[in-house]
Formats: sequence, C-alpha cells, structure tokens
Amino acid sequence: MDTNKIRNLNNDLCCCLQSLDSHKITERKTKRQEIQHLLENDEVIEILNYNSGQQLKKSPTTNDDYLATWRCLFNCYHRSLILDIEKEDTKRQRLGIDYKRPNLESSSILLKNIINKANKSMYIIN
Repeated sequence: MDTNKIRNLNNDLCCCLQSLDSHKITERKTKRQEIQHLLENDEVIEILNYNSGQQLKKSPTTNDDYLATWRCLFNCYHRSLILDIEKEDTKRQRLGIDYKRPNLESSSILLKNIINKANKSMYIIN
C-alpha cells in the first residue's frame, strides 16, 4: 500500500472521528455510516492495526494530525453514543413520559463491529 493511500485513508478516518463530536445528530449518523463503510476495507483495518501498535504517536507526515487507532475509534464512537442518549433524554424531559425512546440498535451494532474487529486484530480494547 502506497504512502499517499495510507495517509488518505487515515485522514478520512480521523475526519469521521472528529465529526462524531458534532452536536448535529444527522452529521454523527452520517459519519457512523461512513465509518462502517471504512471498516469493511481491509486496508483501513491494517492502518488501524499499525497505528494502534504505534500508540497515538504524531504522524510523521503531518504535524497536527494524530493517527487513528482502535482505542481512539472506540472512544470517539462511545462519546457519540453518549451525545445521542443525552439528546434523547433532553427530548424526553421536554416532551414528558409519552415520548417514545428511539431504537439505538443500529448504533450498538456498529459498536459491536468495532470491538469485534479490534479483538480479531489482537488489539483488545480495555
């Protein structure tokens, strides 16, 4: 895999991870789908494995960007789920007890997928 492709895939993944912190639900949902798509690419898995082995060192190609790792992916995704739940709790409090809680099943499926792929790659997330 050439250096430009590695850099581009890493940058795509980092961009998705940063967007998971957005206060816009639709943006987080779109980025989750993009992450799911990226995780289907074996080259992205290789990059995550390599970067995880390097332990969040600064990228030699860019001064400000950090390398995407399994731990970073898990933490960012987890934080985005918390944001979703907090948003839904706020809605429920505002609308009362008649508010029907949304189904977070698709979000939890991606979380399981992240954990399973990391564990298969021998980068067990603590």
